[in-house]
Amino acid sequence: GGRGQQGFKGPSAPEVAIAILRTMNAEGGSAAPNTLTYNELLDGCLAHGAVELAVEVVEGMMEASLTPNRRTSQILASTASRAVGAPPTPRRGATKRRRGSEAAAEGGEAPPSPPHPLSAAPAARLSPPTVLSFLVRVISLFEGRRRRLGGAVYLAAMEAARQVGDVAAGRELMEARLDRHVFHMSNVHEVQAEAVEEELVRAGWGRAAGHEASVIKEVSTS
Repeated sequence: GGRGQQGFKGPSAPEVAIAILRTMNAEGGSAAPNTLTYNELLDGCLAHGAVELAVEVVEGMMEASLTPNRRTSQILASTASRAVGAPPTPRRGATKRRRGSEAAAEGGEAPPSPPHPLSAAPAARLSPPTVLSFLVRVISLFEGRRRRLGGAVYLAAMEAARQVGDVAAGRELMEARLDRHVFHMSNVHEVQAEAVEEELVRAGWGRAAGHEASVIKEVSTS
């Protein structure tokens, strides 16, 4: 008995949760998951480092024609803080006043996140390239469905591009931000975005061809 089961690895918590989500979708009606369900599953998948499953969750939300809300953007933007080398996220009590002022600047109070089973495990750390790849894919999904994303998500992706040193990705993100008219950041996020853009521009002048660097500078200063 016991020896025969050595080496057997059961499904991870995110995989179990995804299976439940699929069952709920198949049953439909009152059992169909809502935006809150998708948000918490997305948060849990990222906390476990299950990036591919997190992408599947975002795709499922799109296919279900559900409307992502501010909490969705908060979870996606928090991906940058999960990167290896990123400063640890402050405790909720230490940032309550600051987050409240930022939420007010963005037009309302941010709802607290309800607890969920997937959040019980320690948060996994993701490599900066993984964070960048994930956010670029998510932004592409949203843009493909003509859904709006919060400016903080673009900022998180730009920050990941800066950490990786991917000037081309940084340029594309800056252009996407302009094309989608994503300027509704809080003052704090706007200052951070400008700093990241400036650093990407400087990196571009050092690493990219002259024409590419000119495009980066033009986009960031227009």
